[in-house]
Amino acid sequence: MQLIGEEAKVAIQNIIQNIRQDGFDSIKKMEKAGDLRKDEALYGIDPIQKSTDKDDKMINETVSRKEKKVSTL
Repeated sequence: MQLIGEEAKVAIQNIIQNIRQDGFDSIKKMEKAGDLRKDEALYGIDPIQKSTDKDDKMINETVSRKEKKVSTL
């Protein structure tokens, strides 16, 4: 059962990382095109990273909680 939880966690984290990378790439393209200044790009990257960190923490907590619940059955 732990293996299933770990595989699900990795799959979800990969999706979140892909979304994060897409956001970073979009910001970098806008910066390179001159649509954003360097400081504006950094201002855009920070919330994306914070959101990714928050989601990653939530996933880890949820999987851990579910594993404990299943192990007590």
